[in-house]
Amino acid sequence: MRTLRGYDRNARTHSDTQISQIGAAIERFGFTQPLLVDEHDVVIAGHGRLAAAMRIGMDEVPVIRVTGLSEAKRAALVLADNRIALNAGWDETMLAKELQSLQESIDAGELEFELGDLGFGEQELRDYAEILAPPPEAEEARDIQVTD
Repeated sequence: MRTLRGYDRNARTHSDTQISQIGAAIERFGFTQPLLVDEHDVVIAGHGRLAAAMRIGMDEVPVIRVTGLSEAKRAALVLADNRIALNAGWDETMLAKELQSLQESIDAGELEFELGDLGFGEQELRDYAEILAPPPEAEEARDIQVTD
């Protein structure tokens, strides 16, 4: 068996909490995203997944081997893989609907976890729930009676 090792100059950090979240996701959904490694078994992408796999006691992880990279290209790929992912955004209304739908599945007993297990904080979940809530003005307008 080969031993993977992290890229010594990896600038991306992973908190203890995030590694625990990644580990929980791996246990819940399986290892859905292989690590990228070079021909020397150095991790290019997936340092957090590797740390989480080790924490939950996995002996093997899926990898995609990327060969023939110069040191400079490997360094560029490590940065690009991490940074480009941060450039994504959210369709907040769609996200709020998905979270609401998942909460309904949790409430119905179809899923055995909490929304917070998906990596969203409590305040974020409240904020997304508010996106779908009727505006306060609409509720107040229903209570106002008009007299002539």
